[in-house]
Amino acid sequence: MSAYTPQLGADTDLWTTNNIGEVVPGAVSPLTWSAIHEPLEHAFVRPNVILGLMTWDEARHIRFFKLHQGHAYLNLTELRRVSARIPGGSAETIDRMFLGNSEAGSMPAEGGRLGWREALRLPAILWHLVRFIRSTPGEAAEYAVQARRYRAEQEAANRTAWTDEQLLSAVDEFMAIFTRGLEVHIAASFFAMQFLDALNRLVTGVVLGGDVGGLAGRMVAAQGGIESAAPGVALWDISRHIVGSPALRELFAGPGPGLTGCPAPDLPARLQESPEGRALWTQHIQPFLAEYGYRSIQEAELMMPNWAEDPSYVLSVLANYCQAGPEADPARREAERRADRDAAIQQVESRLGRLSPQRPVFRYLLGQTQLFSLLRENLKSDVIKTGAGGRGAARELGRRLHEQGLLESDDVYFLRVDELKALLRGQAAAAELGELARSRRAQYRQDQQHTPPEIICGEVPVMSAMAGDASAPADNVLHGLPCSPGRATGRARVIADPRACPALAPGDILVAPLTDPGWTPLFLTAGGLVVDLGSLLSHGSIVAREYGIPAVVNTKHAMQAIRDGQMVTVDGNRGTVTLHDDET
Repeated sequence: MSAYTPQLGADTDLWTTNNIGEVVPGAVSPLTWSAIHEPLEHAFVRPNVILGLMTWDEARHIRFFKLHQGHAYLNLTELRRVSARIPGGSAETIDRMFLGNSEAGSMPAEGGRLGWREALRLPAILWHLVRFIRSTPGEAAEYAVQARRYRAEQEAANRTAWTDEQLLSAVDEFMAIFTRGLEVHIAASFFAMQFLDALNRLVTGVVLGGDVGGLAGRMVAAQGGIESAAPGVALWDISRHIVGSPALRELFAGPGPGLTGCPAPDLPARLQESPEGRALWTQHIQPFLAEYGYRSIQEAELMMPNWAEDPSYVLSVLANYCQAGPEADPARREAERRADRDAAIQQVESRLGRLSPQRPVFRYLLGQTQLFSLLRENLKSDVIKTGAGGRGAARELGRRLHEQGLLESDDVYFLRVDELKALLRGQAAAAELGELARSRRAQYRQDQQHTPPEIICGEVPVMSAMAGDASAPADNVLHGLPCSPGRATGRARVIADPRACPALAPGDILVAPLTDPGWTPLFLTAGGLVVDLGSLLSHGSIVAREYGIPAVVNTKHAMQAIRDGQMVTVDGNRGTVTLHDDET
C-alpha cells in the first residue's frame, strides 16, 4: 500500500470539537493536556496500524488532536481519510457521525479511491478487521478489571510516604494504564460508529418516512448495563428514601419555600447534626460516593474535583429529584423503552420479510451496534476510573513542590508533566517555571471565556450554517440529529454549567452546549434533551435512550436560540426542536 500521507497541509486540515469536546469539554489545563495528548494520539493510530492502513513510522507525521484557543480539536480530515480506506466505510460516515446529515454533503471526500496496490491489500485488511472485531470485547473485559483494581489501589494509597522517584513512577504508571484504556475505547468507538452507520443506511433503505431518522436509535436503546446511567438511578433510589422522611425532606429544602434545585450551603454540616442525616450519609450517600465518586463534571480534567472530593453537585441533584413524583421512576420507564425498541426492530424485520437476504445482515449489524455502543460507553467510564491515579499524583506533586517553595498553590496544573519531572529532579529553574505557570494560568482564564467554533480549517473558523445568526430561526424550528425517540413539550432550562445548581423541575427540557457523564443525573427527571454538539453515539445520546427521554443533539446553536423558560417541543424521532412564542 502506498504511504499514508495527508492530502491537505496542517494549515488546511479540517478540525472539529465534536466528540473530543465531550471527552475534554471547555478549556484544558496544560498538565491535563500533556498527560492525555500523546495517549490519545497513540490510541487513534493503533487501529490503523493493526488494520494495515499505516505504519507507526508514517503515523509520526500525522496529528489527530490539537488545541485551539485552549480547547481540544480532532482532525476531521484524517478521520475522513481513514474511514474512506476501510471496507464498507466512507468519508461520509464520519460526516454523519460527527457533524450530522446537514453537513455531510458540504465537504469534499478525502481519499477513498483504491488503486490496484490498495485493492490487493483488501483481503489482508478484511482479515485483520475480523480479528480486531472479535478481540476487542475480550480486551474491554480485561481492562474493566484492571481499571477497578487500579482505582481501588490509588484511592487507598498514602502518597505522602512515597519518595520523589516513586511519585514520578506513579505518574508514568497512570499514563500507561490510561493509554491502554484509550486503545480499547477508541477501537470500540470505531466499530460502534461504523456498525451504527451501516445499520442506519440499511434501515433508511428499507423503511421510508419522516420518522426513519429515529429508528436506529430506538433499536439500540434500553440495553441495560450502561455504567454512566447507573449514578442517576442510584440517586433516584436515595431520593425516595429522603422523600419518605419528613426530617430529611426538611434538611434538603433550600432557602426558599419548598424543595428547590439548590439545597442550603451548609447541608453537609446539617446532615451530621441530626440522627436521620447521619444515617442517610453513612448508609446511602457514602456508599454511593464509594461506587461512583470518581465521576465529575469535566471529569477528564485533572484539576477538577470529583464527586467524592466535592459532593455538593450530588446533593443538589438529590434535592432536584425530591421534587419529582413516581412518574419519573426510571424503573417505570424501562418496560416502555424495551417495548419501543422491540417494536422498532419488528418494523424493520416485517419490511424485510422472512426470506430476505438482508435479514441476517440486519441482525448482525444490530447485534454488533448494540454490543460496541455499550462497550464504547462503559470503556469511557473505565478510563475515567484511572483518573484516581492522575488526580492523586498531581495533587501530591503540587503539595510537595509548594511545600519546598518551588511552586505556588495550583501552579502544578499549568506545567507539563515533563516540566514537573525536571523541577522535582532539580533539572529546571523553579523561578522560570513559576513565571511560565503564571503566564499559562492567565491564558487559561482567557480561553475559558471563549466559545470555540465547531469546525476550523487550520486555525480559521469555517463559515457554515452554525456560524450564522442563531438568535431566531426563520421557522422557529431548530434541526439536529434524532438520537432518542419520543416527543415532549416543556419549559426550556438553558444550562451552561450544571455545577451552578440549576433548578431543573421535572418535565423541563434540558438545553446544554454539550454533555459529559457528569451531566447524567440531570437527565433522569428532564422531559427532554437538546444539545448543541453530539452524535448518535455521544454520551448524551446513549444515556437519553437508556432513560427513555426524547433527545435531539447537534443543533449547533440551541444555547443561543432558545431563551431560558421558553416553551419548546423536542421531537426525538424527526430531530427537530420547535420554539414556541408563548412562554406561559
